[in-house]
Amino acid sequence: MTKIKDLKVNDVFYMEGLTPSGEVKESLAKLIRYEGMDKYIIETGGITMIAYGEDKVRKTVGINDLTGLYR
Repeated sequence: MTKIKDLKVNDVFYMEGLTPSGEVKESLAKLIRYEGMDKYIIETGGITMIAYGEDKVRKTVGINDLTGLYR
């Protein structure tokens, strides 16, 4: 597993999250920028959120992104 602080801006990765019913799911996310104080702005599913540098993620090797959102 990779940590968010080891990624570069525009890197695409999978991040674990919970659904409203409590299921653990992995969703595709993109690192937008470093905000300072070990906080990073990421985008996932059209939602912008804050993540911490120690959060563990799974880096993608390559994806087919027709929308350009995750390029």
